Order: sequence, then structure tokens, then C-alpha cells
Amino acid sequence: MQNSFTVEAQLLSKESLRYSPIGLAVIKAQFKHRSQQEIAQKTMGIELSFSGLAYADEAKALDQLAPGVNCSIKGALATVAGAMVVQIIHIELLN
Repeated sequence: MQNSFTVEAQLLSKESLRYSPIGLAVIKAQFKHRSQQEIAQKTMGIELSFSGLAYADEAKALDQLAPGVNCSIKGALATVAGAMVVQIIHIELLN
């Protein structure tokens, strides 16, 4: 089955960069997405917040971003402690 997720979102907050017991960089962040989408021939406003987890080089890249910036995020949906999160595969700063 396919599990991929791409979204543009604003970085709301992030935790401190930490390292796993095996030395892997890890960071958790909160994001907010707002858009207008065509659904069933109607324009609907979409607004949602979500958590993201990044590892290794993507964690270090996310750690360099300031809250309030807009990002393009590619990842996969997963659950951590029963909550849905986006496992961030790539994050890029938008202009």
C-alpha cells in the first residue's frame, strides 16, 4: 500500500533537537496548514494542525528553521503513542 503525504504548512513550534541512544538526531514539531480545496464541486476551507517527526539530516534542517516560516513537507503518516504524526522525509523552506 502507498503511504505518502505532501503538504505546505507553517511551522508553529518545535522541541529541542535530541539524539536517540544510537546517536540519531530527532526533532518533533507542530505545524498548521490552511488552504482552499475543491471538494464535490464546492470550495471548502481546510485548516488543520499536525505533529511531525524528523530524523537525521532532516531533523537538523528542521532545527534551523524559525517558528512562523512556511515549509513544504514530504513524509508518511504514522502513529506514535496512539497519535497520528507525519514522519518527515523531506522539509524545504518556502519563499
